[in-house]
Amino acid sequence: LKVKGMRIIKFWSICPMEHLLAQLELGNKIVSQRIVNLLFNSYLPLEKDPQTQISRITHLLQTNPAAARNFFVHAYKHMSVSSLTKVILLLGRFIRQCVKKELEKRGASQEEEEEEEEELNEEKENDEGELTVDDVDLMSGLMETIVILWKAMPKQPKSADADGCKWLQAYFSRALPSFFKVFQDSRIVSCLVLIAGHLPPNAIPTFS
Repeated sequence: LKVKGMRIIKFWSICPMEHLLAQLELGNKIVSQRIVNLLFNSYLPLEKDPQTQISRITHLLQTNPAAARNFFVHAYKHMSVSSLTKVILLLGRFIRQCVKKELEKRGASQEEEEEEEEELNEEKENDEGELTVDDVDLMSGLMETIVILWKAMPKQPKSADADGCKWLQAYFSRALPSFFKVFQDSRIVSCLVLIAGHLPPNAIPTFS
């Protein structure tokens, strides 16, 4: 950690990233917290654009899923409620773009709200077009990340964060029905049920 702030010395030249992720995978609480402190800006650079954030997150999930899980378990300690909300929404939008492409490929009709269409046009999180719902391991990892980060959200947010939390609920209320249409993997469905648990009882017709 002392090396982290030195511009001349890069921490990964002293300890390979693979070794750090292997240690993070073991799940020791104290060690994991220190490693997350070291790697946070590398894998969740909040100051970067959405495409960069998605790229870093997916890279971590694909490189070492178990380490990624422990990373996000501790990541909330470095994030404000506003940052948590933005990252959860970012992941949700990315998944929804993948789902939308899959439904279009199947020829299914969708009624997207104009507000949502504007967001997707503004933030092209999946411009590369190489990630799809067929990558079940990645999709389950992204869903699990949403569950982990949402669990870290305060149950009674301060007034300044209340609007963001409501927007989070509104967004996933619209997105979950299409998610349930596309995803059949038990790991993903379990995550969807947990996400639905954060929504108002009448938010999703299927669950009403």
